[in-house]
Parts: sequence; C-alpha cells; structure tokens
Amino acid sequence: MDLVREKGIGDAIIPLTTVRQPLSEIADLAMSAMQYRLAHPQSTPGAFLAKPKLMIRRSSEGLVHADVLDNRDAPNA
Repeated sequence: MDLVREKGIGDAIIPLTTVRQPLSEIADLAMSAMQYRLAHPQSTPGAFLAKPKLMIRRSSEGLVHADVLDNRDAPNA
C-alpha cells in the first residue's frame, strides 16, 4: 500500500480505509520486529517495537483525519 511509510523500525503510518485493510501492514511490522529481534538479541524490546500511527481517510477525498491513537503517556490514561 502506497500510504504506509516506515520511519526507522519504530514508527509507521497505517491508513484505515476499512477495518481489515491494515492487517497486512501490522503483520509486516510484526515480521520486521521479529527479524530485528533475531538479528539483535541483546537489544531491549522497547528498542524495536513498532508504535503505529493510525490514519482515517476516504480514498475518494484523500486524507480526512490523522492522529496518533496512543495515549499511554497521557496523565489520565
């Protein structure tokens, strides 16, 4: 999919045009993380885990909304 961008091994932007669409991208990220872990066994899990940024878009209108859906660092999360 042309809208998926990877920045290093930790970040990815995953478009959500349907509920099922990002599954292959998430699987690709999981495989990349596993391969990185095998190649770097001494690294900590936080060094290679993906932090996906999810986008909602309509294919006919381009990007409608983009936001990071990870609020673990928020004070009330």
